[in-house]
Amino acid sequence: MVQRHFEGQFPLPHHENLFKYLRIHICGDEILYRDIPWALAGAAVTLEALNHYDSDKTMPSQVGDLFPNVDLWVLEPAHSDNKPRQPVSVHSWELVKGKRRVIFVGIPGPFTPGCSKSHVPGFIETALRLQAKGIDDIYVISTADAFVMDAFARTLGTDKQRQPLAITFLADGNHALTKALDMELDGSARGMGMRMQRFAMVVNGDGVIEDLLVDPSGHIKFSRAENVLSRL
Repeated sequence: MVQRHFEGQFPLPHHENLFKYLRIHICGDEILYRDIPWALAGAAVTLEALNHYDSDKTMPSQVGDLFPNVDLWVLEPAHSDNKPRQPVSVHSWELVKGKRRVIFVGIPGPFTPGCSKSHVPGFIETALRLQAKGIDDIYVISTADAFVMDAFARTLGTDKQRQPLAITFLADGNHALTKALDMELDGSARGMGMRMQRFAMVVNGDGVIEDLLVDPSGHIKFSRAENVLSRL
């Protein structure tokens, strides 16, 4: 059986393990760099096991899976000289590292009726109760760009940080997270192209998905804030 072994250090304690990278060799010949979490590390890993890890990336995410580490986008803070703000990337694992739990709210489209009048406002209204249940941050994500997501946040008033719980609006314009989660929604019939499915996901500080409520059709049913709250 072919074995893959790791070059460098071996696993660090507890949650820090998820935020390291491994350089992987096969039979002594370097093949590539991979973002394999230290949680899978050991003295050696079978080719079958690593291939299973890779194949899992193409399956819909579920409770117990690791949250993908991808680049998401947000507008940089305002400049004192009023220069135009530009999108900056943030690694998704950095959003959960060191937190108790966070909620990712996936939406098909900012400013659409369901997202702007019901789904996202529900999480704004329940922020205090979510915080009391151990939620440290809420992230609202769509496949729109960072400029649109920033405008959406300002429309809902979350840019003023009125909430005791930080609510951040992030862009997945490259569909990196959408594809990694296998959460694409085909909105072509309505002229919207490929979008992110509607969902609410609870992720702990170790990067593990603790709960996941998905509305595959895009209609709001399971992923409401009250449903998430009742399951914490």
